[in-house]
Amino acid sequence: SWPAGSPEQDAVDNDASNCGASTPSSCHSYEYFIKDHLDRTPTVYVGANDGMLHAFDASLQEDADGNAVPTSAAGKETFAYVPRSVYGRLGNLTRKDNFNFLPTVDGIPVTRDVFFQADTTAPVATTKGWHTILVGSLRLGGRGIFALDITDPSNMSASKVLWEFNADQPDQGSWPDGAVTNPGGKPSNLGYTFGQPNIGRLPDGRWVVLVSGGYFPDCSKAPFTASNCSYPAAASHKYSSLFVLDAQTGKLIREITTPDPDSVSGAVASHGLSTPVLGDYNDDQIDDVAFAGDLDGNLWRYDLSEADPNSWSV
Repeated sequence: SWPAGSPEQDAVDNDASNCGASTPSSCHSYEYFIKDHLDRTPTVYVGANDGMLHAFDASLQEDADGNAVPTSAAGKETFAYVPRSVYGRLGNLTRKDNFNFLPTVDGIPVTRDVFFQADTTAPVATTKGWHTILVGSLRLGGRGIFALDITDPSNMSASKVLWEFNADQPDQGSWPDGAVTNPGGKPSNLGYTFGQPNIGRLPDGRWVVLVSGGYFPDCSKAPFTASNCSYPAAASHKYSSLFVLDAQTGKLIREITTPDPDSVSGAVASHGLSTPVLGDYNDDQIDDVAFAGDLDGNLWRYDLSEADPNSWSV
């Protein structure tokens, strides 16, 4: 169960007594979400480095001897997705002469069941309740991540592309969110997304995606050249960023930066923040802290235990 007053528990408390009578149900409990999707198509998701995330049917059936064997549909591709941030590299894959391979969708995606607090219309239409989302990174393929709603992988369409978060987006200023104002941040500080994103539930009631600031390449080394690589301003920073995004909309709640030694006395430099991990200290299904290491040998602890994002600290 969820804490009283939480979005998850309020939705259950407001369900009709007969919400489970229909198939699928109209109930908002996680138990009914699992029950309603027991028969969805098993699917394998692969970042294939050909510019796309691919989804393949992984269905099994029982043969006459009781063994699990692939169905006739197993192994067939059900859909593919091309993230916007790799569009610029797609032409390299079909060059006849002077072929120079550059990575594209090179990350291992992560999935998790999350709760959407309300119906939304932007950036796409979503409905209140439990959903299964996939969040993919690109490693050296680009400076961005993407999120898909894979609750029903056999019924995918453009409307299931929840959002993308890319380094070329404009700065996100502070924005009202109920009783608090979220600080926002600068997507331009996002590097190449080598770290895997992490998905969690924070005390402010939101499900979030944590994205580390990532790495910047050495443009003097292959496969890079002066024509296909440049150093963005963020590459010269002596601090690292952890981006906290709304899992439903992708909106930047807060960019948490490590102390900058150029402005904070005694601070240490940080470059190349890696995959963040989350910790739930109270065993209440709500994450309290995050940890992430960097290329300078530092391990950073992020205190996310306050409901107000302005009070989060590193």
